[in-house]
Amino acid sequence: LALVALIANTLLVWVIVKSAQLRTWTNAFIVSIASSDIIFAVFVILPAALFVNISPTSPRSCMATGSFSVLTQSVTSLSLMMVSIDRCIAVTWPLKYTITVTSASVTIMLLVVWLMSLAMAVMPLMGLGRFV
Repeated sequence: LALVALIANTLLVWVIVKSAQLRTWTNAFIVSIASSDIIFAVFVILPAALFVNISPTSPRSCMATGSFSVLTQSVTSLSLMMVSIDRCIAVTWPLKYTITVTSASVTIMLLVVWLMSLAMAVMPLMGLGRFV
């Protein structure tokens, strides 16, 4: 599963980056989702599959797995929300779309998505909550 997720999402990112027609603001959020899926495959699924018999319940592995899981799930959810907002603006105000959705606004939205997700992922590591 990790290998399939890694290959499929890497291919998706590669196709979007290489094709000028696919380099849209909406697809920037899709690349964000694919990137979080790649991180999930590499840092959660793959180690769980490889090291399940070594130390599946060590505190460090649980904390790392929990952090990466929260990070990637948050990025995916928030990026999907940004896709919805992007499409809502495109449908509701089609003439204002190019003024509203710019390189700067998309960059800010992506930064907010990743920083909020990172903050949620590290809170339990700093003693501000716990992974359930």
